[in-house]
Amino acid sequence: MLAPHANDEQYEIDPARLPQLAGRELRQWIRRSLIVERGGRIFATDALQAATVFVEGLDSRIMTSTASRLSVVQQQYLPPGYVSDALVSWANERCG
Repeated sequence: MLAPHANDEQYEIDPARLPQLAGRELRQWIRRSLIVERGGRIFATDALQAATVFVEGLDSRIMTSTASRLSVVQQQYLPPGYVSDALVSWANERCG
């Protein structure tokens, strides 16, 4: 779904700096509790797996269930404050 946008100019990805950019991105994912590093290997957390399942389900679900599913993912898997109340309100308005 997002692959066609990977090389979009707006992301300003400099091929010469890929290792630095990748390292920075991985550190941000670790700080957000989306991945963990153990023994030199990177693993997805339950939060990342739940978010992935949620996003994959967006293509196959009707929008009325999206707001409630977002709320469940937020409450059960994501750190407090990770999904803003504004986003949840927006989803409820659109879907609900």
